[in-house]
Amino acid sequence: MVLQCRFLGSGDLQLGVQVSTLPPPPPATATGPLSLLLQVFTDNSYTTPYQPWQYPLVTLLGTPLYVQASLLHRSDPTLALFLKDCWATPTADDADPTQWKLVADGCPVQSPCCSVSFPGVADLPLPSHYKRLALQAFAFMNSDRSTTRDLVYLHCAIVVCDSSSPNFVTECNRQCGRTRRYSEYHHDLY
Repeated sequence: MVLQCRFLGSGDLQLGVQVSTLPPPPPATATGPLSLLLQVFTDNSYTTPYQPWQYPLVTLLGTPLYVQASLLHRSDPTLALFLKDCWATPTADDADPTQWKLVADGCPVQSPCCSVSFPGVADLPLPSHYKRLALQAFAFMNSDRSTTRDLVYLHCAIVVCDSSSPNFVTECNRQCGRTRRYSEYHHDLY
């Protein structure tokens, strides 16, 4: 800040100046689309994702699967990913009526078929821009239990939140007190 005063003439003049500091500007916001990425990794180090040419993944039932959601091309540390819901279907249609809940309202759903957990992301530069999900491979079966359906598709509803918002705790950082059980979401998975 530059302050200039000019007095033309002679004599003494007393000048009082009060300098007030302005509040910091509001955080810069970026506009445009958000880029999100959902990847499956080869192991629990989350360093090597499967490549597109490796899909569909072929694995044994019960084999651990390591999934990571990422917010790309943003540097704002107040942004945070929240896995609101994740579910699996036997088709690419995320609204397929045959589905199995893996995450419900931000909390892992435990079932006999697959244990679901949220591994930490503290080892990443902007940990709030990532969310990890670990589960075991499972299969959908036909209603007569004779043969399994070939593919399982994973879908997630991801919310990007502003952690400086007063609503952050209630909307995007829920604590999972009670573990949801599979019987609440049982739907054509045997």
